[in-house]
Parts: sequence; structure tokens; C-alpha cells
Amino acid sequence: MGEKILKRDAKAAHSQVRWLQEPADQFMADKIYKLLKNALRASDIWEAMEYLMAARGLFREMKKESRGA
Repeated sequence: MGEKILKRDAKAAHSQVRWLQEPADQFMADKIYKLLKNALRASDIWEAMEYLMAARGLFREMKKESRGA
């Protein structure tokens, strides 16, 4: 069992996930995550929709900026 755990740790340590490097991108991603969490905790569908639309707007802005750079 210990060997399986070590293999999983090695895979996680050498992940190919590209992390956000720029502080502005990290800030935007953090805002989007918070909006998505708020949407999940919303009291009704309309409140959740507002959070989702705000997250969508931020995501589109991030995407637009990354294409231009």
C-alpha cells in the first residue's frame, strides 16, 4: 500500500498543469472561484444567476486579455 501512495505523490509532484504566473491572473482566477462558490451557496436561482454571470464576465475578460498578449 505504501508504494501506491508514493506513486500517486510522484504523479502529483510532476503534474503537467500550467499554473497562473502573473499576479493579475491569479487575482482574477481567485475572484472567479469566489463567485462560483457564492453561486453554489446562493439562496435562490436568481442570486446564483447573478454570481454566475459575473464569473462569466471575468472569465471572458481574462480570455480576451490572454489572446491579445
